[in-house]
Amino acid sequence: MLLQINIDNIEDLMDRKDISVIHFVEPNCNVSKNNREIIDKVKDEYKDIVFSELDTEKEEELAENFNVKNKSGVLIFFKNGDIIEILFGALNEKRLKDKIDSLL
Repeated sequence: MLLQINIDNIEDLMDRKDISVIHFVEPNCNVSKNNREIIDKVKDEYKDIVFSELDTEKEEELAENFNVKNKSGVLIFFKNGDIIEILFGALNEKRLKDKIDSLL
């Protein structure tokens, strides 16, 4: 299970020194479901990274704070509270691993 991001815990995630990832999801979206499965497959290989999810329907205002217009299929990578990379669209395992490895 991924950490569920909301207005109450977003600051804790932003305060991390290590890399963290927010997967912006729309519950009934096939791209979101696909990306969640890919994240679940690779997350245990990257113990120092916090993988999280933000439900764009429940946390619409918070999603808008990150300028997420397309409500799903967006992964934002952070380090020290700063955005260091953004991925859009459907993932596959290689694409995600390659991106993470390039950021380490």
